[in-house]
Amino acid sequence: MWVVALVAGLTSLLVLGLAVWTAWGLATLRYEVTPGGVLVTYGPSRVEIGRDEITRLYLLERPTGGRRIAGSSLPGLKQGLWAFNETGRISLYATTTADLVVIETADRTWGLSPADPRAFLEAAGTASGGPTRAFAPARPKEGGGAAWVAVLFGVALLVTATGLGTVVYLRRVAGTIGYELGLDALRIHGSWRPIVIPYRDITGVSIESPPGLPLRVAGISLPGLHWGAYSWKSVGPGLRLYATRLSPLVVVRTGKRRTYGLTPERDAEFVAELRRRIGER
Repeated sequence: MWVVALVAGLTSLLVLGLAVWTAWGLATLRYEVTPGGVLVTYGPSRVEIGRDEITRLYLLERPTGGRRIAGSSLPGLKQGLWAFNETGRISLYATTTADLVVIETADRTWGLSPADPRAFLEAAGTASGGPTRAFAPARPKEGGGAAWVAVLFGVALLVTATGLGTVVYLRRVAGTIGYELGLDALRIHGSWRPIVIPYRDITGVSIESPPGLPLRVAGISLPGLHWGAYSWKSVGPGLRLYATRLSPLVVVRTGKRRTYGLTPERDAEFVAELRRRIGER
């Protein structure tokens, strides 16, 4: 249970962190040409490209063959490691790939999208440097990425809620699983509502150690908890496991359509009492 909770928690934090990082980066993205070179601000990160490191600086109007290797690809935000036919691998901090300012250094290539790319090129290409100038990112024709960031936040919240819901459900099942021999039916507790099997529907009860392993169709399959629909030909059709182990298994049959696998603590006493109640000897 703790492993499931840990995985769900880490997944939620990962998606939520990605959403925060993307929103922060989109809101703060800007470029500055300083006396020392080029400064890119993206969220908490600051990329500095020294003027003496730049080996080539040019405008790529329509790059082709663009593909994302790692990073963000949203309408209005292209960030991370990409590749184009004209540049090879390139680190993008851009809102669009049209009119891309390409900065090459000895060991890396950068792609930026200032709103005024020609003025940016002129400022960055000045050999002697000059006063610091700030450049806003371009507004892409396909629209901004704010709506997509909101969607990303929605997905993060959904993943978080799903993870928490799964952990709560698993804790409930694991903590309340039990079998009740009532006046007229066998009741299996653990889910939100008990599973009721009327005695009149039960055609046989036995303790078995079936060969092989079941195939989960729908439900939970964890060490110490098997809950839901399974396929296991050696046990019976329409198998439903509500068990904490796979062997030995109390098998309750209700004809040709449904079979149940249970694991009461004192299985022999349970089977004897259930047989008595259904009138089986």
